[in-house]
Amino acid sequence: MTGLNGTGPEDLADIGGLVALLNEELDLELSADQADLPLDALPGWDSMLLLRVLIALEAAAGRAQSLADLLTAGTLRELHRAVRL
Repeated sequence: MTGLNGTGPEDLADIGGLVALLNEELDLELSADQADLPLDALPGWDSMLLLRVLIALEAAAGRAQSLADLLTAGTLRELHRAVRL
């Protein structure tokens, strides 16, 4: 199963895939080098994006994601770990 932009679970296997998905779906300009920065330090990031992140991840992974797990993520790396493939 693939998501909104043709992204599938295999594309989320590494942090680069997550970054690519977020850049495309949220119109951000993130890089994998920013994986350990606090989310609120990322250019263009705000807490209101989280619902869009959830929708994009569910579509790409082909399954429901835990909003609670995403809410507790403080970095892109933690967000990536929270994704259920």
